[in-house]
Order: sequence, then C-alpha cells, then structure tokens
Amino acid sequence: MASARIAIIGAGIGGLAAAVALRRRGVDVQIYEQSPALGEVGAGVSLTANSLRVLDRLELMPVLDRTAVALPRGMQLYRADGTHVGGSAATASPGRNVHRADLIDVFHAAIGDGRLHLGAKLAGLEQDGAIVRLRFDSGDPVDVDGVVGADGIHSAVRRAILPEKEPVFSGMIAYRGLVPADRLPGWPMDQATMYLGEGRHFLVFPVRGRELLNFVAFVPADDEMRESWSAPGDAEALRREFAGWAPDVVRMTEAVERTFRWGLYDRDPLDRWTEGRVTLLGDAAHAMLPHAGQGANQSIEDAAALAIALEGRDADEVAHAFADYEETRRVRAGTIQLFARRLGLEYDARRSRAGGDELDRRDERLASNGAIENWIKGHDVEREAAAVRTGTGPRDLPPVPEPAVA
Repeated sequence: MASARIAIIGAGIGGLAAAVALRRRGVDVQIYEQSPALGEVGAGVSLTANSLRVLDRLELMPVLDRTAVALPRGMQLYRADGTHVGGSAATASPGRNVHRADLIDVFHAAIGDGRLHLGAKLAGLEQDGAIVRLRFDSGDPVDVDGVVGADGIHSAVRRAILPEKEPVFSGMIAYRGLVPADRLPGWPMDQATMYLGEGRHFLVFPVRGRELLNFVAFVPADDEMRESWSAPGDAEALRREFAGWAPDVVRMTEAVERTFRWGLYDRDPLDRWTEGRVTLLGDAAHAMLPHAGQGANQSIEDAAALAIALEGRDADEVAHAFADYEETRRVRAGTIQLFARRLGLEYDARRSRAGGDELDRRDERLASNGAIENWIKGHDVEREAAAVRTGTGPRDLPPVPEPAVA
C-alpha cells in the first residue's frame, strides 16, 4: 500500500516537527516554505515535558541537548521589587530552553534538504475529493493527497478552508531579545526568572549552552505598538518601562543593545480545523499568547498526533486520518489557548480603583493553576492519538470545561 502524499505549508517549528514525525512513521511528505531561507528572529523557546517526550521518541534529544539548557529550579517568581514569591521547581523532568534557530536546525538536519522547498509562496489550493492541487507564485501546480497548513497566525491555508476572522489583540506588546551572559555575571542559570509588576512583567532564561540570556518584557501597548507585529524596538524605551524595578531587572535592561517588539495577538479557539483533505497545525490552528509557554510545545504535540493518525494510511484515508488528528488535538489546544489568555491577565494584574487590590491576590491565583499546568505538562499526546485512532483507552480530557468556540 502506497503512503499518502502529504504537503506541509510552512517550515517553522510546527511544520518541520511534523515533517520529522511523519517521515519517522513512513509517510511521504514535502515541505513548502515561502521564505528563501530558514531562520527566525533570534529568540528563546521553552520546551516542557509534554513536547520533550515527543522529541525523545523521535531520537532528537542527544542533538538538542548540545545547546539546550535544563532548568532544575524551573520558574521562579519575584515581585517588581525583587521579593521572591514562589515558583515551580522542575523535579523528575526539567524542561529545556533553546534558541529558536537551534531548534530549527535540529529539525532541518533530521529532514535534510531533499524534501524542503524554499521560496515557495502558496497562491491558492483546490480540492476535488480525490486530490488537492497547490498553486505557488512560481513553478508548476503540485497535486497531493493531503495538505497541512503550518503557516502561522496569518495562515493562507486557513483562509482557504475557513471564514476569515481578525486575530485578537491582547492589549500588550513584548520587547524581546538576547544578551550575552558574560555581561551579567552572577545571573541564575538554573532557572527561568520572572518579575511581576503592575500591568507588566519581565521574563529571563538562559539558552545556547548558557552563553545567552533570552529576555521577554511585557508592557501595555499604545496605538502605534498595537500595529507592530514585529519591529525593531527601542532599548531606551525598554529601560524607561522598567526603571525603578529590582536591581537585576535594571541591570538586564542596561545590558540590552538590540531588541525587537511586537503586538501580542492570538485567535479564538476554532470549532474545526479540517476540511476534507486539508487540515491545520500550530499557530494556523491555535495561535496562542506566550504566557503559558506552550506555543512551540503544542505545535510539536500536533506533529506527533498527525503522524500517528496518518501512519499506514493510503490516499483514500487521508480525510479520515485528519479527522482523527483534529479529534485528538482541538479541545486540548483550545483549552490551552484560553488558559494562556487568563494567565497573562493574572501576571499583569493592576490595582483596583474599586477598593480591592488585585496585586495582593495574584500570588494566590497563580498558585491555583497547578492542576491545569500538571495536565498540560504530563500529557502523552501519542498515547492520546492512539486512543482516538483505535477507539480504545481513556481520553486525557482537560480539568476544566471545553472552551467556547469562535
């Protein structure tokens, strides 16, 4: 039985992870990326136990760990004045923090160049029930048995199969960048460090073998900032935003020479990801705010679930495989989208004019998130995907009700 021919549109973390996972299960896959070269703005990515489980089974951990940083103390939380308020230590399975470009390189090396087509911008797609025809800005049309849209929050594939809705603006922007660790001697390298202030917060963690410190600073947006998806930031403006904070925060901002900023947008959970032989993956399916640290992790989970759904299936079974994949992933990803929104509001609490003080209640609310965080990180997506495909075994449903759909 010939494997179904699958095209992945987009070669970011989700698309490349999917290509690796599909190839390991014998699926014929090609990847199409509109950029002329792989690479992303330098930034860090936090990988948690739920995605590391997938990467380990793909036998990618030895390569990843050449540059990834394990954090035995997990995430530690501080108030803006530097008072320690708690945190979550990584016990049996510490996460890994990686430079995004290093993670891309790990996936690229596992795939090779033969299945990757750069400079291929999707112009349109049509499906007739038997095949999907892809049209690119240059080159001949490509006929495949199934298409996976891994092309981000502005996905062209999503627009081809679902009504278009505007992304949702969070009211916040983030400054992001990297600082050489040797500029900040004594910085804790065994933890992620988050400082929480009124209406803003500041996150730092090490990457690339502890040679670099990745920072992300979240602040309220004005109208100009709202329209910036990704633009050069002003290091002096960053310093003004966090003037008077804990000495380590000020020390970090003073070490910043170059930063980017972007408006933080997500999307409401979708009520479906799939139409026939076309489905969505990663931000194209479930763009989420970064506050739960799950964007890349959920894309990697998608990749593993998709591979199990498609393994051993021929062209006639692609639509059924995509339905299994969506059943495995949609509710979980949507739940995490909404959790990330709520977590951002908790991190960025403000003083209430009505007499109560949200800042005083923030620590208690953050401590109450343990059940859903354990559910997120303890999840075995491959076991879940197998249960859906075979109709056996218990489902790993969220500890909160299914989210409302868009």
